[in-house]
Amino acid sequence: MRFGTTELLVLLIIVVIIVLPTILLGIGAYSLLKIARNQKYNKQHSNTIKSISERLKEIRIQHGYSQEYLATKLSVSRQAVSKWENGGLRYNSDKLKKAL
Repeated sequence: MRFGTTELLVLLIIVVIIVLPTILLGIGAYSLLKIARNQKYNKQHSNTIKSISERLKEIRIQHGYSQEYLATKLSVSRQAVSKWENGGLRYNSDKLKKAL
């Protein structure tokens, strides 16, 4: 089967006008969905860190511990405890279990 110039031109127009925008729209929609999911995950993760940080500080204060005292008990620096309470540092789960 052989295509003439007119048929090839019509096929090219169909691809450019219909198929290509559809593919690009699909890629764009997928990218937007992926971004939305990442933002939702980041927001949830941020709230979890915030609540852990707040809870750690509440427990420390309830027991009357200073950051320095808690740091000594956990074998970390006072700055590490401060960063934990402000959500600025990843937690070592073994040390948190010991603290709680």
